[in-house]
Amino acid sequence: MRRRTQLVGFEFGYWKHVQYCAEFTDNALDAIESFQWKELQKDESKIKFSLDQELFLEKFSILESAKEEKKSQHLDSEAKQTLMHEFGIGSTEAEVSFTQEPELKEEESGEISDKAELEVEEEVKRIIDDMEELIIPIESIIDVEPIVIIRIRESEAPSLLTSEISQKNVMSYTFEIFDNGTGMAKVDLRKFGRYLASSKSLELKQTRGSQGFGSPSAFSDAQNTTGKPIIAVSKTADNVYATVSEFFTTSKNEKKYLIHPSDIDSPFLHGTYIKLNYLNVKYIRGYIEKYIEETAFLNSHVTIIYIDPYGNEKIYRRLASAFPKQPKYAKPHPTSINIGDFQDLVTKSENKSVSAFLQENFVRVSSKTAKQILSMAEKDLQDKLNLLILKDAFVKIMEKKTDNIHFLRYEKRIYGRSNKPRDKLIIFRVESEEFIEKYWEIISKYNNSTKEYENINNQIKKHNNRIEKAGTQKEIKSIEKEIRKLLKDIERKRKDKDNIKLELNNLFKNVKDGFIELKKLKNRDEFEALVIEVQISKAKPADLTKEQ
Repeated sequence: MRRRTQLVGFEFGYWKHVQYCAEFTDNALDAIESFQWKELQKDESKIKFSLDQELFLEKFSILESAKEEKKSQHLDSEAKQTLMHEFGIGSTEAEVSFTQEPELKEEESGEISDKAELEVEEEVKRIIDDMEELIIPIESIIDVEPIVIIRIRESEAPSLLTSEISQKNVMSYTFEIFDNGTGMAKVDLRKFGRYLASSKSLELKQTRGSQGFGSPSAFSDAQNTTGKPIIAVSKTADNVYATVSEFFTTSKNEKKYLIHPSDIDSPFLHGTYIKLNYLNVKYIRGYIEKYIEETAFLNSHVTIIYIDPYGNEKIYRRLASAFPKQPKYAKPHPTSINIGDFQDLVTKSENKSVSAFLQENFVRVSSKTAKQILSMAEKDLQDKLNLLILKDAFVKIMEKKTDNIHFLRYEKRIYGRSNKPRDKLIIFRVESEEFIEKYWEIISKYNNSTKEYENINNQIKKHNNRIEKAGTQKEIKSIEKEIRKLLKDIERKRKDKDNIKLELNNLFKNVKDGFIELKKLKNRDEFEALVIEVQISKAKPADLTKEQ
């Protein structure tokens, strides 16, 4: 399996050719592997790749086969004309081609159809001819050998398209790729080319192909630079017919169809054919060739055929006699996961607690470690939300001495329809001058410790930036030593803040006088939401807020 960053931006340059090739080749290899692994799980699959015989392709050539096919068609045409002449049959007049102004028709799905029926039939025939030119030469092995075919053709770009482009030597390129992987059903082909919210499963395993940002970005670049549509033909082993479609993708993440997904006969049992056009600087050998060569060496269980714009054909035949084993999912370490992947896991989690979520989804996270992570997270969140969690209560962190001091705790009260005492959050306002003075004495120390804590954190961030710019290993080690000292200071500050919280807890513990219970509070809901939000350890992963 290949894991790489998908290519979202397509800029003019030699590497743009590689971007197109890498994006679609990667998807093709994934499709082939997905198909084989799925078939291997079946007891008696009759369509899996057997790979039990050595593959010989020494005299094989797609280009030569295409020439022979054209030559044969030309001879057939001459023979037909000769017979017609001998029998006195006149040749039929050529059909006059025409372009009909398309009528826009809004479909129920929000997609648009704008081609006359006759034009559609002719276009489908052209698509089939192009596809068959690429795959008919391998028809004898197309359903038994894992294979990927890539072809790039070059032509002069119309001046209308290049007039506003600053680069020189801009050419038009036709990119085609075929793979005999799992293929797409008609319903999947409708999604193909759209940007989806996520391309990963619950376990963060890549599910590329018709998902993610790579292919849709390529489609956008292709149609934006040439104004030509995308062509896709695909078939799964479960379907009798293949599905062909021709479309543009829109800025609203929808598809404008020139050819709606339609059934056609297919020379392959399963697979996908993609064709698109794009503009780029003139092709130079070496860039794609190097990528294809390395990809072929790393994926010797698949035959890869590449035809460059100059008609050079390179064949990397399958050498392996078995597919690699399907990789098993490995849990990520908490320090190695990015925030986007973490949010994906949290959103899809069905765990009842964050602690259970951490233990289930990450490696080397025990119950004790999860508890420590949540404790540190809650401490940081308390400072951010200005609400401290004491042993038996909650107290607001105030910054201005003119502000009211609020103290909250759960007490057993009878309320609602129940006759039994239940926990209810009671909100108090501190009224005692002596109590207010003691509160400010303690909370000032806490605020000062928080500022010192933040200053140390900022120093650590600066040191980490210095490491990235450090020129020698000696310099890096010196910076790391300074960071270790600062981390010890951080730990001391955490303990200082915990001790100050104990002072606050003792201050509010069992005190009955000097407080006024706020029974009719307009913003009571805000206080209740704050108490819930600050307690990460009691939240469900799927319900976590942005601050949490």
